[in-house]
Amino acid sequence: MRCTKKNTRKLDSAQRKKSLYTMSFMDSPTAFIRKEIVDALDDAQDSGDTVEVHPRAASPRRPLLTSKSFEDPRKLPTPPAQPEDDASTVASLRPPHIEPGLSNISSLTSAEIDDPELLILASKTPFSKTAPPPFLEKQAARRASAPAESLTDLAAAAKQIAAAKQQRPVAKRRFVPLLTFALGALLATAAFFWSPAVDLVLPRVALSDANVQAPKLKCVDEACAVWAHPLRIGAFSPLVIRPAPGADTSPRALVAFLDGHKRWARDRLESSGALLFRGFQVTNASDFESVAVSLEPGQLATTYEGTSPRTSLSPHVKTAADLPPTSVVPAHAEMSFAPRPPARLYFYSHISNTGIGGETPVSDLRAVAQALTPAARRRLSRPLRFERVYYDERSWFGGLDPTKTKSWQSMFPGLGKTEVEVAAREKGYEPSWLRDGSLRLSHVVGSPFRAHPSDNVEAWHSHLTNLHVTTAWAAELGKAARHLRSPSYVLRSLFFSALYGSGLAETLLHLMGSEVGAKVVEAETGAEVIDVEYVRALMDKYTSTHQHEDGDVIVLDNFRVGHARNPWDGSRRELYAAWTA
Repeated sequence: MRCTKKNTRKLDSAQRKKSLYTMSFMDSPTAFIRKEIVDALDDAQDSGDTVEVHPRAASPRRPLLTSKSFEDPRKLPTPPAQPEDDASTVASLRPPHIEPGLSNISSLTSAEIDDPELLILASKTPFSKTAPPPFLEKQAARRASAPAESLTDLAAAAKQIAAAKQQRPVAKRRFVPLLTFALGALLATAAFFWSPAVDLVLPRVALSDANVQAPKLKCVDEACAVWAHPLRIGAFSPLVIRPAPGADTSPRALVAFLDGHKRWARDRLESSGALLFRGFQVTNASDFESVAVSLEPGQLATTYEGTSPRTSLSPHVKTAADLPPTSVVPAHAEMSFAPRPPARLYFYSHISNTGIGGETPVSDLRAVAQALTPAARRRLSRPLRFERVYYDERSWFGGLDPTKTKSWQSMFPGLGKTEVEVAAREKGYEPSWLRDGSLRLSHVVGSPFRAHPSDNVEAWHSHLTNLHVTTAWAAELGKAARHLRSPSYVLRSLFFSALYGSGLAETLLHLMGSEVGAKVVEAETGAEVIDVEYVRALMDKYTSTHQHEDGDVIVLDNFRVGHARNPWDGSRRELYAAWTA
């Protein structure tokens, strides 16, 4: 729209030379701006100038105006040409030149004449006889009462407002160097005090079936219905026993094979440390139990003295560990802290999870013992005291500590406190009760090395890396972050390192009348064992990992091979276990 008004007053030549004034009122008080807009319009009209208004696009409801809500008059399309005899109209509709350094916001309609967030473009043009629009005449009385202000003063005020706006982001950017420095200091501190961080950056050689030489198959029986081959060549791995193509794959066929080749299976188990029966149609806990009984007639255990929660599925079969998928189980020999640990351990993959994770890595414990330095072996040969804490199911606080994975009611089902003490002493443990109702079982192990009953070769046989929970959880979660490529496990590892590695959790639990879930100290002095991380690194070095397949049955020599559990994505996974008495 365009409006002109004849001016009865004469303007000096200096004002005539000014071709454009631009005013921005985005940050000024509403009352002040309305008066100034009115004065600016009056002054422009009285001086015989043309006031060009660039309205924003029409909308059903007017939102809060911002700098992005307005159009740039420099980018507006050129209006269509007017008749040649109306030259003043054509000149007035051309996009005006805007002085640099001023705000470029424009919006004004008849309904928004008093809006504080407006920009007025006043262009000096020759005298015109065009009458002003009606909406300006209606407000003439109110505008006349307002004192006149110089248009130049308003432009200067607009410049000050624009300068203040430009200074705001600078104030925010002052914190960028500080935040960058703080983040760098945090990462440097975490890398220095958090040992698993090294595992995330060091290159690791991952052994898999794809990057090793294909193993050679060998017939096991006379009919060549069963084949055997190592899972990998050049690295410690289980010996795979599978049916030949076209052979019987039923559980009965596997049991019949084991009944006829029991001595062969035992010899291969002692030489390789692990057997993996794959490709047989073992579909339930009953089939799994029949396979285990065929190798261990009358020798399978019915009770469990470990720390993992388990569910009984049959007299000899239990779930492997009823722990959340995000929990980790470090490499260990089954119940190595017990006075009489099992000789052999059986696992059955009823349902294998999808994707990476959920594996049961196996570790060569003989190689770990042989790799220890003489000085470390002397230090580790001292008697160690193992302390395990089982929470009270009736305590609201007991189950909140993630290092306590089992209650004493499930450890000794159906027994009272007095009966629990008797049963614990019969098993070789010294029981004691904590203030919060938890049960602490402690016992002394003379040496972490155990000789194999068949050939008298020593192997590492200790729960030191497991029950030293102040560092075990942080270290294992760090390995899980590398294995799963999951940043969430990095945060979990940092959390456990800060809470348990610093001793803060132990202090808080002591105030509550409890203790951490497990502890390993030197029996004579009560000092911390200093070679825990060294042993953990050796366990990782001599560990082999493979994915489960449905129906897999793996047998481990518990005096030679350890096992662990990797976390996974939470998909369905069912792993059953059995062991010798």
